[in-house]
Amino acid sequence: MVDLFRLLTCPARRAVSVARMTAHTVADATVVAVGVRLHSFRDLEVLRVRREVRAAVQLFEDRGWIEAPHSYHVAPPPLDPDAPGSSISRVRSSGVEFQRIEVDSGYEPHPREPGRARWLGYERNRRFHLRLVTAPEPTDDWMICIHGTGMGFDALDLRAFDVRRLTRDLGHNVALPVLPLSGPRKSTGLHNLQFPTNDQLDSIHGLAQAVWELRRTVDHLRARGAATITVHGISLGGRSEEHTSELQSH
Repeated sequence: MVDLFRLLTCPARRAVSVARMTAHTVADATVVAVGVRLHSFRDLEVLRVRREVRAAVQLFEDRGWIEAPHSYHVAPPPLDPDAPGSSISRVRSSGVEFQRIEVDSGYEPHPREPGRARWLGYERNRRFHLRLVTAPEPTDDWMICIHGTGMGFDALDLRAFDVRRLTRDLGHNVALPVLPLSGPRKSTGLHNLQFPTNDQLDSIHGLAQAVWELRRTVDHLRARGAATITVHGISLGGRSEEHTSELQSH
């Protein structure tokens, strides 16, 4: 705790951290602004989105999900890296060595939800990617870092969260989940943003799947003996963090 306090209160380190986070925030806001323009819809798409939203509102009211949002989220099964179809590999990027776990996400929108078939059609998104970086000294303290819009790529996430400092200087193990339709889970070109999007039901399903997978991540870290779990998110990742915290209280 003394070392952590010294790192956080040192003026020089604090100034560098503030500058770094400001740069990340500006970059993230720019990505979102550009993404909104890239997702300009044609008139027929706007009509389709409106129909889906109206149908979804009615369904959510009928099921009681608007009055009790937590009831919309189904408890996910444990994350099993040894399950058939799963894979574990050792990877090195940006000078950081980590373990990559890939498993079937298992998330599906509720039956009758508008946009369900479209969401399930995003094949790459059906695989969940989780990257685990362990500190040099053994510890049971973990930090989950949830990335922002347009992220989810190894080199980008490791640098944005300054994972080397989190593990080496602060002594945390770090878990970096890849959010839906991000990084290697994208179903379109590298520079096309899919999540969040003007396609409202896709955004709802993206956040719901993110919460599903983050809960599986928390359970997996606990199964590994985590004594403490800290959650830190950037922009879009910050919104996922809020939803995760709410769900954990129920």
